Amino acid sequence: MDSQNLFFVTGISGVGKTYTIQHARQLQPDLGYVRASTLLQEVGRPIRNLSSEQMRENQIVLRDELVRHHLDHLGRLIFDGHATIETIDGPLAAWRELGSELPVTGILMIAASLSDLVLRRKEKGKNDTIEDVAALQDFEEAESRAWAKATHARFAIIESGNVRSLLGIMDEFSGATRSGAR
Repeated sequence: MDSQNLFFVTGISGVGKTYTIQHARQLQPDLGYVRASTLLQEVGRPIRNLSSEQMRENQIVLRDELVRHHLDHLGRLIFDGHATIETIDGPLAAWRELGSELPVTGILMIAASLSDLVLRRKEKGKNDTIEDVAALQDFEEAESRAWAKATHARFAIIESGNVRSLLGIMDEFSGATRSGAR
């Protein structure tokens, strides 16, 4: 797959993944893009208040849809999703169901200050404490790093909204050999 670079952009809900990616795509409109929640809705899958089993089923659907319809995209493809999912059973690692066989170039985690995250998530109806958000973001980072290691992909953390950093790291990783997590 020398003609393609697959980047998974991760981060907890409300961190600004989609915002950051959309602004990057304005600067580089040739970037391929798949948003996990949109893809799941298109195939009739639930995306809110998931049980652990529904979360696992969703990840398998995402993997199959990626392989079936999106991995033929030449150039750089961004997958906007999560390494972990907040389910009714608590937060769970989601990437493990996607498998480690996908040709991942980089796992790029979007992060934000805890106080910003609490405010953004409150706007979405979540009543998290700073401690809750810290635990979720730490879990997302640990699982994003584990995913990068399992797929022999590079890993980076990017501050929410830092479009130049996102594009620069994608450039760096696209030109680099897949020599392991950073």
